[in-house]
Amino acid sequence: MSLRIEDLLKLKSEILSRLGNVLNEYSLKRTSKDPHALRPPRPCGITIHTGIGCSYECTYCYIYDMGFSKSVKPYPLTPTELAYALALNPYVIPLRTLAAYGSVTEPLLPEVKDLSIRYLSEVSKVLQLPSQISTKAYISPELARELKRAEHNLSVLVTVVTLTNYKLLEPKAPPPQVRINSMVNCIKEGLHTSLFLRPIIPTITEYDLSNLIKSVADVGVKGIVVGSLRITEGILRRLNKAGVNTVSYTH
Repeated sequence: MSLRIEDLLKLKSEILSRLGNVLNEYSLKRTSKDPHALRPPRPCGITIHTGIGCSYECTYCYIYDMGFSKSVKPYPLTPTELAYALALNPYVIPLRTLAAYGSVTEPLLPEVKDLSIRYLSEVSKVLQLPSQISTKAYISPELARELKRAEHNLSVLVTVVTLTNYKLLEPKAPPPQVRINSMVNCIKEGLHTSLFLRPIIPTITEYDLSNLIKSVADVGVKGIVVGSLRITEGILRRLNKAGVNTVSYTH
C-alpha cells in the first residue's frame, strides 16, 4: 500500500504516543537526550548502536580514533526506549528510513548479541524500518534463524576485505572462511546476504579480489556492498605496523 507523507507522519505521531504511555518519566527523559533521537542518518541509514566498543581490534577500524574502547559494553537503552528515541528523531520516518546496525561495535559479539536481536525485533515491530546488519562474527544456523525471526526482511552484510592478509589486519576476528560459512547459513534461512567489501584497502584488497568474489559467488551470494577506507593518523600507523605500504595513501 502506498502511503502519503501525511500518513507516515500520522503513524509516527501514533507510535510516539503509544510508546510514551508505557515508558516512565526517567526513561522518557534519558531517551529524549540520547543520540538516537537527535542525529541525522548516514548514507547507510540511521545508525543503531547495540553496544559501545569492539574487541576485534581491526587495524583499519576508525572507532578507536573516536575514543571507543577495545572492550565492549551493551548500549544502555532498552528496546522500547530505543524505538522511542528513533520515533523522536526528526529525520526518521516509519516504514521508510533505513536502519543500520553495526557502526561503533560488532553487533553479534557475545556481549551484545542478544540485545542486538531484541533491538532488531522491536524496531521492526514498532517502526517497521528496513534494516541491515554488518558483521564479521560467525553466524551459526541457529543465530541465522534468530535473526530471521527478529526481522524477516533483514539484509545481512558480511565483511571480508581479504582472504590472505586477514591475520595482520583483523587479528581477533573470525577467519574469512568462517564468515563465508556465515553467508551460507544466512542464505539458507532466506536472509538477503551480501559481501561487505569495506574498507577497500589499496595494495591489499585488489590482491585476491577475484578469488574473494568467486568464493562468495560460489556459495550463492548475489550482491556486493563496497566502501572506502577512512584515513586517520592512527589508522595509518596501525596499517604501517602491520606491513601495509601506505605511502601512496597520502600523496
